[in-house]
Amino acid sequence: MARRVKEFVDRYPIVSLQDLKRPMVFVVDMNNGFLKQGALHDRGIMECVKPIETLLQQQIPSIFFTDAHHVQAMEFDSYPAHCVEGTLECEIIDELYPYVKSKIEKHSTNAFVSEGFEKFLIEDVYKYDD
Repeated sequence: MARRVKEFVDRYPIVSLQDLKRPMVFVVDMNNGFLKQGALHDRGIMECVKPIETLLQQQIPSIFFTDAHHVQAMEFDSYPAHCVEGTLECEIIDELYPYVKSKIEKHSTNAFVSEGFEKFLIEDVYKYDD
């Protein structure tokens, strides 16, 4: 995971939730395998948890994405084995787990091309319409 760079963050204006028509939060890869254990974890990412939790406390609709790879995943040709299906690495970290109402397992680096996200767009997105 990429670290936040202050200069990058400072370029974007702060937007009020009241300014957004239908806000939705996508929480991606806040699972044990990237924050707490395993070949690709980085405890430094924990600094992102509190701001995410603060946002989720505002009861905005949210979807959590978590890595969940098959044992023979092609991704393991490029990255060390991580977040193998059925392991604790795939689980959302305890600090954010109370906010999980909807979770999509992804099998690649891009959450938005996962089958679960496609299904969400086709079947569920309309329940958020005005």
